[in-house]
Amino acid sequence: MKSLLQSTGLAAAGFLVIAGVSMAISGGPDYGSSASVAGVYAGVLSPQQCGTPTPSPAPASTPTGRCGANSIGIFTLNVPKSGSSTGPFVVFDQGEAYVGTITATADPKNGKITGLFAGSFTYQRQDIDSVKTETNSSGTTSTTTTYKNNTYSATAAGRMKAQTEENSTRFGTGNVRLKGSADVQFSLTVNSVDDDIAYVVRGYQQTRL
Repeated sequence: MKSLLQSTGLAAAGFLVIAGVSMAISGGPDYGSSASVAGVYAGVLSPQQCGTPTPSPAPASTPTGRCGANSIGIFTLNVPKSGSSTGPFVVFDQGEAYVGTITATADPKNGKITGLFAGSFTYQRQDIDSVKTETNSSGTTSTTTTYKNNTYSATAAGRMKAQTEENSTRFGTGNVRLKGSADVQFSLTVNSVDDDIAYVVRGYQQTRL
């Protein structure tokens, strides 16, 4: 019986020594529960309200886009443990849906995600093809205009700077949130910018990898 108590006491003392050393490490003992930036994220782009400061973390440069727009965007981003991060992206503006992708890079050290949006839709427009003016024998003139249908591509392209943050819940498990900003330019034809909108980015991590 005495031998059993001695063994138990030694085991307990050993555990306390290990725990004490672990607590001396910055951040406490590592039980393997640290958050990883790798995972699948879902996010929403909401137009920045006029008079509202750029949300933290602030991007390298303040978005120059118009505030208070009637627009919204959504995206899903798959951030692997290595390689490029990609996902689908769609944004609505002025009654049109621009569908495309987001391509990003994620920094595992500081949790920063920087991405590029690219979306588009095609539309047709009737343009003047030719104008022909004729003069008849009486001296009057008549003009004939012909039209043709042309197909154009409207584009939406911009950038996103966001930060991952892990929040603890009352149940003890953590959830990773995504916060940042984006600036998207909308063009009805190539090199003809029609609008530029600044967005607030809010999202969360759906799955950890």
